[in-house]
Amino acid sequence: MGWKISSDKQAQEIDMNYVLEDGVYSFRVSECKSSVSKAGNNMKVLTLDVLCSGKNVKSIDYIADTAAASMYYKRKHFWESVGRADLINTENDRDFSGMSGEAKFKAVNYENKEGEKRTKLEVVDYIPRDKPQDFAPASTKVSQEVDDFSDDLPF
Repeated sequence: MGWKISSDKQAQEIDMNYVLEDGVYSFRVSECKSSVSKAGNNMKVLTLDVLCSGKNVKSIDYIADTAAASMYYKRKHFWESVGRADLINTENDRDFSGMSGEAKFKAVNYENKEGEKRTKLEVVDYIPRDKPQDFAPASTKVSQEVDDFSDDLPF
């Protein structure tokens, strides 16, 4: 047996060639910490493990307790995305940890402290699990058409 990656150089080349893109990805909260924002608002700092094109990527998200309706909806969508809308008003960090769902992410380019160009994923919005579909799946449409014509097969 030989290892697929056998040196730091190989690992760094793979990481450098990996491209993060905007998209909808599954996530799992690996850590939640309570903190205070620069504006003095209480907030949750979520460390997310994001499954992006077969690779696990870390992303940090902030859910602040502000008077802005958008922060309420972000928190609401988070809990709906993990299937626990009943926990919308929890303040317990442990309730966030281990939760998994889906979110829409955007890829953001930035420069780290060493001056290296990097890309990170930022949450645009969490996707509620129980959000109704805007359209019927194609398989449903086909079966309805077949039922309408009884004996006529679609092939």
